[in-house]
Amino acid sequence: MVLYWQQRLCLCLTKLIDYAVNCLYNSSMEHPLISNLDSLTEQELLDKVNELNRKLGIAYRTGNGHLCDQLRMAIESYQTKYQDKIRRDPDNNFDEIIDIS
Repeated sequence: MVLYWQQRLCLCLTKLIDYAVNCLYNSSMEHPLISNLDSLTEQELLDKVNELNRKLGIAYRTGNGHLCDQLRMAIESYQTKYQDKIRRDPDNNFDEIIDIS
């Protein structure tokens, strides 16, 4: 009976450790209240990131931790969408610019 509970405890601890590691390495969070960002251009996304970074600096200086968390999530949402647009844009072909040979 003791062996059964030890095995169950090991299994639970293993799952807990796997979950913690997954949270550490996949800690990207997008803001849940930001809806569709597909309609924004790359420049609009960059402008929004810059604006939110300025607001984040103000939030840091005032010591508003909860607002800082919300702003970081929003910034990450806009940055992720910007990176996706850059990757998918066929005009951003760096093969002609960078010569490896």
